[in-house]
Amino acid sequence: MCISMPVKVISVDGNSARVCMQNGEAMAVYLAVDAKPGDWILLYAGVGIKIIDEQEAALGMEILKSK
Repeated sequence: MCISMPVKVISVDGNSARVCMQNGEAMAVYLAVDAKPGDWILLYAGVGIKIIDEQEAALGMEILKSK
């Protein structure tokens, strides 16, 4: 089963972005949404699929921490 996880966009270059994950690591991902640096997105299988607000990101990270 795959789940989506909240990540923060660090930089954008076309349809690619560098994001900061919950553990502090940065990785390159493909963007399926029009995100900009500073946005929170849901990441699913290496693809940014939805822009979310900071509250939704915090809730998602808490849920992931508890598992």
